[in-house]
Amino acid sequence: MKKNAFVFLTILMVINQLFSQDSLQTKRWICQLASPEFYGRGCSHYGDSIAAQYIKEELIRLDLKPFFKNNYFQKYQFPAFAMEGKVALAVNHQLLNPFDDYRIAPFSNAISSKKISLLTLDPTCLFNMDLLRDFTTKNRKILPNSFIYIDVANFNPENAKEKEFLNQLIRDCQHLPQNPFGAMGIIAGVKELPAWSPGRTTFERNFSFIYVIADKMPKKPSKIALNLTNTFHLHRTQNIIAVIKGTQYPDSFILLTAHYDHIGSMGDEVIFTGAHDNASGTATVLSLAAYIRQHPLPYTTLFCFFSGEEAGLMGSTYFASNPIIDFSKIKFALNIDMACGGDEGIMVVNSQDEKTKWFYGKLVTLNEQEHFLPAVKNRPNAANSDHYPLSQQGIPALFIYTMGGKTGGYHNYTDRCENCSLAQWEKFFGLIVGALQQIGNK
Repeated sequence: MKKNAFVFLTILMVINQLFSQDSLQTKRWICQLASPEFYGRGCSHYGDSIAAQYIKEELIRLDLKPFFKNNYFQKYQFPAFAMEGKVALAVNHQLLNPFDDYRIAPFSNAISSKKISLLTLDPTCLFNMDLLRDFTTKNRKILPNSFIYIDVANFNPENAKEKEFLNQLIRDCQHLPQNPFGAMGIIAGVKELPAWSPGRTTFERNFSFIYVIADKMPKKPSKIALNLTNTFHLHRTQNIIAVIKGTQYPDSFILLTAHYDHIGSMGDEVIFTGAHDNASGTATVLSLAAYIRQHPLPYTTLFCFFSGEEAGLMGSTYFASNPIIDFSKIKFALNIDMACGGDEGIMVVNSQDEKTKWFYGKLVTLNEQEHFLPAVKNRPNAANSDHYPLSQQGIPALFIYTMGGKTGGYHNYTDRCENCSLAQWEKFFGLIVGALQQIGNK
């Protein structure tokens, strides 16, 4: 018991010496990664590659060695869309505000026209094939050069099942290669706009899809003007991997991971800078790298910065499918995704797996003893971040995110540096470092 108390005291003394400096540096990293010049660290303007170069330079400055010979990058590619340039939508000559009034689905076909007919389709037609046939027959000649407007927000169904059917139909339209109505595009009028996310996609569409706040639409919408540039391409990108050799077990590994990409931009008017998601996690792993560089762990530590997370866990899936080490020699992997805020503590995903609950136990015990955070909660495994492809390969992998506090919103342009609170970050960092320092005692 005395020995354990001495270990805890030593850890806390070391951590306290680093807190102030680390939190300031972490903030600088977050603000730089979340700056507009990185274009949202997505596929637009290859913003993720701009961020990758910056992270590489920081790893060199921290004197971390690349895992590959003279190379930090694990290159790969995946199909993606890049929405760049000017984006504008006007209905009946009324210009709407991008993102706040409308959101263009990331797969949408490029269009530039000042005069496009807008045909209103009564949602009840979708429940009656005769009515739908009459609509398409009546408008057969103009449909190929028109948009269809479906007011979902003000649809009053006979029962809840019809409402859900309509919502599901609208969602399903986005997964089709061609517009089911034969039109240039679809506008769905909604009460609340859905989250904007690139998602995983493998094919082009021949139409555009736009969500608009129904209250922003005129009473009788008849035409739109739309400017949209979007390109489908094989996106070249890279994971970034650095290494610090272990002091006792150099042939066994600890993985510390974070995705450095974000969702890019909805045209150049709306850039999603992604401070909380996930510049904060990236900066935290960089801070851990700086700390472990001075205080190496018994096991060799790999620092993995994944791209393509927002496109469907692409980087971590590629890493998991193309082993660079023997996965049986990985003792543990910790993924940090969203580290701002933390006023309500942290959530630990996949913490009850037989391979991971020992580390979760260390977090809980250390937090109870030293009162770092209000809570260390847990939930079952889910495919919601980069730990998941690792766990599917049998690697003991956890995902930690903070709860509560100021974060700037999810997949929103408001997720900026100034909205990313680090009020709890030092305690969060201290808890993680304290638990990592005990891994040799597993």
